[in-house]
This record gives sequence, C-alpha cells and structure tokens, in this order.
Amino acid sequence: MSRKTHKTHDSFVRELLSKKDSVIEFLKHALPQDVQSTLDLENIKYDNSTYTTIELNEYISDIVLKVPVFGTNGEVRVAILIEQKSTTDHFTSLELLTYMANGYTQQQKRNETLSIIIPVLYFQGKDKLQLGPLDQLYTSLPEEFRMFIPTFQIEMLSE
Repeated sequence: MSRKTHKTHDSFVRELLSKKDSVIEFLKHALPQDVQSTLDLENIKYDNSTYTTIELNEYISDIVLKVPVFGTNGEVRVAILIEQKSTTDHFTSLELLTYMANGYTQQQKRNETLSIIIPVLYFQGKDKLQLGPLDQLYTSLPEEFRMFIPTFQIEMLSE
C-alpha cells in the first residue's frame, strides 16, 4: 500500500471514529468485556492531544479518548492507535511502549493526575498481526532478569 493510500485510509478511519456512536461501537469490539463493564462509554470525551513522536508519526496516528470509570472520580485514556505499516515486526511492542511512555510524560508535564493509557491497536496491513509481549524479544535471558521487562496488554483489531 502506498503512503498516499495509507494517509487516505487513515483519514477515513479518523473521520469515522470522530463520531461518538462509531467510537463507542469500535470500543465494544476492541475492549474485553470485563474492561468495558467498568467504563462509562456514553460519557467519552475526545482529548485533542497526541502521544506520537516525530519518529512514531511515520507509522502510527492516534485518537485519544478520556473515559470515566464507573464508581470513581477517575478516568482512563483509551488511545486508538491506527497502525500505518503494511507489515508488522517484533519491535512493534517496543514502539507502543515508547508511545505509552510519551503519553504518561505528557500527562506529568501538564500536572495532570496520571491516567492509565489503554492502547488499542488498529492494524491496516495485509499480514496477520503478530504482536507479542516484550519478553519475547529476549530469547536467552535468564529468568531472574525477566522482572525488569515492562509488561502491558495491547488490545488489537485488524482489517
């Protein structure tokens, strides 16, 4: 897929997900039921910030949502990441870790209460998405060191 086609497709997906009903439906398919049941999806607010960097912007665009958590005064950020690569590699998890760290850093710099970032990756490539945890990148690491590898869950949808 050409870069121009990626941009056109990205614009279409962004436009579709800019509609509240569409983004709620998208999240109902993307998030696990136990997570959905804790979120007040009807009161989603769009956050105009982005957590991408110049380097990540070549491959990922994002839509950041603020979603209230039932029974609390808190909220989570759901980041819908629109993956623009036509293939995946095993470093995609590392790119997403960079993205999330950038999001937390931005929250801290703005003196916001830190809010969990739930990454939802929407992959537009032809290949089947093969994305595993970061510890898969360390094939010969002794077990004693695994506790130093960041772990996080990524929810994924693909075309």
